[in-house]
Amino acid sequence: CGGVQLIFDVFRKSTSAPWKNSAAVSIDYLFKAREINDTKIRKDVIAHLKKLAYEKIDFKHKARRSLIFLELNPVNSQEIKKGGFKIPEWEQGEEFSDFDEEEEFYGQKILNID
Repeated sequence: CGGVQLIFDVFRKSTSAPWKNSAAVSIDYLFKAREINDTKIRKDVIAHLKKLAYEKIDFKHKARRSLIFLELNPVNSQEIKKGGFKIPEWEQGEEFSDFDEEEEFYGQKILNID
């Protein structure tokens, strides 16, 4: 039904970092360990998540988690490992979580639940 393409369009066109980041992670949620078949989506989203994984922002945790799941697929793994990239290790005190308050906030805004 074109849902992945719609999310990728938000990712590609968004000038808002939180929206772009959320769209990238949403694509991970849809694919997890499955191959992202569309080469452009795979390259662009994985490149963005790799960049986020090393930034000093809260979103780096989600980016790392997303890359861990995407790496379970051999085609995605090859894209992730390009250029010698390694997914950063979790630092002491960091949590591996699928849900947090930021996602809840964005979900409410997207669904207009206030």
